[in-house]
Amino acid sequence: MDLQASSRLVFQTNCPLTHISGFWKFERRAGLKTAARSTPGHLIHYVISGHYSVSIGRRIYKVKPGDIIYYYQEEDVACDIYKDAAFYSVAFAAPDFEPLPLDFRVFPAPRKCDRLFRKLSKVCIENNPRTAVCAAHGTLLNILAEIQRIRPDLKQSSACDAAWAQIEHYIRSKHISRPALDELSDKFRISISSLIRLCRRVNGKTPIQYFKALRMEEARSLLLLSGMNVSEIAEYLGYGRIHEFSREFSSHFGHPPSALFRRRT
Repeated sequence: MDLQASSRLVFQTNCPLTHISGFWKFERRAGLKTAARSTPGHLIHYVISGHYSVSIGRRIYKVKPGDIIYYYQEEDVACDIYKDAAFYSVAFAAPDFEPLPLDFRVFPAPRKCDRLFRKLSKVCIENNPRTAVCAAHGTLLNILAEIQRIRPDLKQSSACDAAWAQIEHYIRSKHISRPALDELSDKFRISISSLIRLCRRVNGKTPIQYFKALRMEEARSLLLLSGMNVSEIAEYLGYGRIHEFSREFSSHFGHPPSALFRRRT
């Protein structure tokens, strides 16, 4: 049989998923506050029950049942559990799976994901290890496919978005509170004027305005979810004087940082 004459290649690709680092089911009691670092690679939680706040990369998200939470490359995470919570958690390596954008880290799961996560929970305890491995990888790939269908960056991505995403990921991963434009210019081989135009185009703000907003979001996260007091947070964020921090925080949010600190305590 002449395969060249009778067949036509329809699809060819590599599998984006290389291995699953772990799958867990967690339960957390109301009132618990935790701070940790996510696993290397990709980490996804599927929330079964409960309500809580989670801080990821200087941003606070409200979490509810049916949400997916996504982490990438050992990010600092803090949680404040309001109501008893349970969630599935899967860590995996997938070099060809683009990290989800920073504004799409907590979102309602696609409809099929509840069934798929429950299936993943069952197949991970299969008696036959070979069956379990194949079934687990297949099920997780289905979950990733569902997420890919709804992620906003695939619909409206651009070279500018991708370039800025690299810069912002670097700033967040290195915990740089006050990035210097000349250092970023050298790091990413882009002129300072081009860096300013890029930030304006993607975020609608100058770098100074945008980095200040990031700093204020991190301050708010620390005030609500960490054990640090106002002075410690001001020092951590690089402020020489607490009054400077309080003035900037009040200008940004309309109330002093001590108001959030009193609410937490």
